[in-house]
Amino acid sequence: GSLDTTVGPWDVSGPVHTLLLAADGQIWVGGDFSFVKGKRSGGLMLLAADLSVREDRFIGVGSDGPVIALEQMEDGSIIAAGSFGWKREGSLGHTQLARFSADGVRDDGFLVVLSSEARAVVELEDGKLLVGGGRIGSDTESPNGFLAILNEDGSQDSLISGFGWDAFPGANAPVTLLRRLSDGSILVGGRFDRLG
Repeated sequence: GSLDTTVGPWDVSGPVHTLLLAADGQIWVGGDFSFVKGKRSGGLMLLAADLSVREDRFIGVGSDGPVIALEQMEDGSIIAAGSFGWKREGSLGHTQLARFSADGVRDDGFLVVLSSEARAVVELEDGKLLVGGGRIGSDTESPNGFLAILNEDGSQDSLISGFGWDAFPGANAPVTLLRRLSDGSILVGGRFDRLG
């Protein structure tokens, strides 16, 4: 339990909200920071297996807000969730969610526009995404507003009733944690006092 002083420091300019140990041994770091080792790197940092900073990834680019959650998909890709627009040439193409290859290359074909921050994300058994957060649904008056199901390309799924959610009106306050168990069931945590 002693502090390992043989690695770092990484000189991150703000709080770290989430860590992900990827299948290839690299460590993804998400948070509310703008600089890493004195270089601009909005919201994300990638550490190699030896804990050195991957300066060829995310340095000089990044999000304009915090990355709150990270999740690795079955195909190895990484989903970053938070309260941000991901900076691309000429536009903010990714709002609240962005997808990357396992080696940190952004997937510009994954375009998501949610109405509020995404605080949790988990892959469903069919490859779709369950996202929790603020009122993230496209219909902000919907009782399902704190949970949304997205297709693999990032579009919002219009067949929520097909998952049995027509009888599952969702949470009555923000969802901040999602975990899929080995049997396929989903644990949901947050600031709500009613679910369903």
